[in-house]
Amino acid sequence: MKANELLKNKRTTIKLTGDFSRGQRMAELFAEMEDAKATLDAIVAAGEHGSEKYHEALKAFKVAKAEHAKCRDALSDNHYDATMTKSRMEMTNFGCAQLERMAMTDIETRYSQLAQRMKDDEARIANAKERIAQAKAEMKKLTKAYNKHAANKATCEDSSHCLPRR
Repeated sequence: MKANELLKNKRTTIKLTGDFSRGQRMAELFAEMEDAKATLDAIVAAGEHGSEKYHEALKAFKVAKAEHAKCRDALSDNHYDATMTKSRMEMTNFGCAQLERMAMTDIETRYSQLAQRMKDDEARIANAKERIAQAKAEMKKLTKAYNKHAANKATCEDSSHCLPRR
């Protein structure tokens, strides 16, 4: 728990799945660095500023600080990679969204084309129905006229006054 708290305090982002051991090592190095700093402060407070003990503590502090910096940089690189991966993923999502919009546009275009074709076909069908109705009405008139003339012809042939002319 202490390692996680230290990491949160330093605002270092790690993935718990892959980089936890590296993050844990960084927290340990940070703790070592803090201990070395506390030892240095205690030595300075005791007035042993130039002693051998002071130089050893200073060396330990510098080593811990350098190791901590290396570990932090490695984690930062991983964080950068994760950020880049996230950016790539967002770009992929953007690409997917763009493809989705293109697909929707294609669907909408096709839908409007089919709707227009259907409207045109319905207009042609209505025209054809009107022409059929006109043709039926004309056929009815012609049938009436034909029947009238057929009836007249029959009466003419039966009567003697309708003889054919020479």
